Amino acid sequence: MYFVELEQAKGYISSARHCIAIIRNARRKDKLAFVAWIVFDRQSEVADAGARARYEDPTAMALK
Repeated sequence: MYFVELEQAKGYISSARHCIAIIRNARRKDKLAFVAWIVFDRQSEVADAGARARYEDPTAMALK
């Protein structure tokens, strides 16, 4: 398992909230472009996500 300190977790939460606010305030066309990039440009990487996670952290509980 992977544990983080409380302050580090708070930092992750703060960063996530900031990113959500940026996306929420973006123009519609920019949101659509972002979604298209995530879905299509990264599609090949998603297939190898489990292997990549195991390579980077062999102890990670990754998708098989």
